[in-house]
Order: sequence, then structure tokens, then C-alpha cells
Amino acid sequence: MKVIIQLLLVFATVCTLFQTQNAETDCDAEKSLVMKDCEASIRKVGDYETPSHSCCLHVKRSDMTCVCRTLTIFDEKIVCPKKLVRVARECGNPVRVGERCGSKYLL
Repeated sequence: MKVIIQLLLVFATVCTLFQTQNAETDCDAEKSLVMKDCEASIRKVGDYETPSHSCCLHVKRSDMTCVCRTLTIFDEKIVCPKKLVRVARECGNPVRVGERCGSKYLL
């Protein structure tokens, strides 16, 4: 019984370490920079604006598939996924068709 408990503790520790490593490799920092520098182009309210040079620099350096995939319902209250996809395309780092951007799938 003692061995089973020890094995479960080791398993739980390994799972926790694995999840922590995945969280660190996620694109949260990239998403924050894109959302900040591209705010004028991707905001939900208002007309679409051509992305700025600084916006495109961050988009080109980012994993836009990950940025799109990690949009939350709270992000979507501020950001329009369709505009984000358009910015990614116009900046030369498009999100592939079939990928999810927030709650939307690209067709």
C-alpha cells in the first residue's frame, strides 16, 4: 500500500512538472504584445485599420496559430478574431485554414 501511494505521488509530481513546462512554452507573452501593439487594428469596436509597422513586427515574430488558439472569451470581448486573422495575413504570418481563432474556426 505504501508503494502504491509513493508511485501516485511520483506520478502527480511528474504531471505537475509537465504541465508547468507546457505553460511556460505557451505564447502568452506573444499574445500580450500582439494585442497591445495591434489594438487599433484588432479591436472589436470600430472599423478595421491597417496594422502599424510595430504591430507587424510582433506578428511576424509570434506563433499566430498559438495566439489565435489561446484567445479566451474574455479576450473576445475586446478583440475581433476575424480582424486578428486579417492582421496576421497582412503582416505575412497567416493562420492556417482549419485552425481555431478564439471561438471561431477558419474556413
